Amino acid sequence: RPLSNTVTATVEGPPPLTAEFVGMPESHDGVGTFEFELRFSEDFPGRLPPRLLRDEAFEVTHGTVQRARRVEQEQNRRWTIAVQPDSHEDVTVELPAATDCDAVGAVCTEAGRPLSNTTTATVAGPQASAQVDGSVLTLAWETRRDGFALPSGKDFAVRVDGGLRAVASTSLWMRGVVLGLAEPVRPHQAVAVDYLGSAMHPLRDGAGDAEPAWRDLPAVNVTGVASAEGPAVRATAANRPPVTDDVSASFAGLELGDTGLAVAGIGTDVRRLDLSRNGLADIATLARLRALESLDLSDNDIIDVSALRGLTALRRLDLGGNDIVEVWPLADLPDLEVLVLDGNRVADVGALTHMARLENLGLARNAVEDISPLADLRSLRRLDLGWNPVRDLSPVGDLQRLVWLRLPDAGGDAPTHRLVLLRWLLAPDTPGTCLGCAVLRND
Repeated sequence: RPLSNTVTATVEGPPPLTAEFVGMPESHDGVGTFEFELRFSEDFPGRLPPRLLRDEAFEVTHGTVQRARRVEQEQNRRWTIAVQPDSHEDVTVELPAATDCDAVGAVCTEAGRPLSNTTTATVAGPQASAQVDGSVLTLAWETRRDGFALPSGKDFAVRVDGGLRAVASTSLWMRGVVLGLAEPVRPHQAVAVDYLGSAMHPLRDGAGDAEPAWRDLPAVNVTGVASAEGPAVRATAANRPPVTDDVSASFAGLELGDTGLAVAGIGTDVRRLDLSRNGLADIATLARLRALESLDLSDNDIIDVSALRGLTALRRLDLGGNDIVEVWPLADLPDLEVLVLDGNRVADVGALTHMARLENLGLARNAVEDISPLADLRSLRRLDLGWNPVRDLSPVGDLQRLVWLRLPDAGGDAPTHRLVLLRWLLAPDTPGTCLGCAVLRND
């Protein structure tokens, strides 16, 4: 007689090994280490070397694991992890799940049970505090800033009760920047600040690292409050921060002229150079400065830019306020990230077609009619087309990473509905609009 039934039983194995981060800080100061606890789901037996956690197991962006130590001796469940940021940017810490216990950095028990989940956390870099008093808005950081060159007012977007408030002036002080607003803020108005990033002269910390873009930083409004305390300062030459390196040179506003530039003795290792407002027409002597990464030639008398075509290390170039018509020599600079051509006589922008890394393009007050060559600049975050006779704005719709856009006129037909990241939309002689901004409150 055969067995008439099937008998089945399941014996559960041990539960999966999981991990979590406990006590992860919300932010770091960009200088010192921060700590958190790595907590496994069980105190599994066997050997888990601290070196594995310190050197191999974690994947860290903008930082490194400095220490890994047990909270209690001879146990594997709880560990204190210390991370050292390498900049003021956000630090991302990830402990990935293990799929192969023989792989480098894999976390497994001695019995071969792998870590089953991936744990990730992001620790924000230091942000400014903001205070506004009338027409003076002060941004302050805990650590000193770099004093090489002033950011532009266009690098900031200030909202007052939801409307854009123009920034008329900027000045640096030891730990921040002071923005002079075109119109004063009234008591009890709500104020918030965006820093747009992708700047010609970005805000930099004392280590020379550029400040990343941020948005919706609330400002404490102390207008009319006599006893207000906070970061408001008067930016003066005495408290201007020092330049953070020895490969930067500024001759801004010295009126060198072509003769003075030729004998200025600028070293070939210079990386940041500011020659704005110097009455320059002939810039041939700059062709030897092959290490240049940032060059400000704004507000001069330049017509010919052919001397720049060999400066392939350039990432930021300001040619605003000159008399330039022909920009084809710039086609040899495909790695530019910032290009400012405001206030020239440029009509043909075909030379810019292959600048795939370009994030900020200023073309205000030129003679551009055809912007189709810009359609492939998919890295653009900021584009200024103000005061140009553009015939067809449809190429703007292809620039999906745009955050800030100024149209040629208020009645333009740009397909801005396709720009899902667009936050600031402006046109000449009209207030800017913040798209999708939350309602500000000043409680």
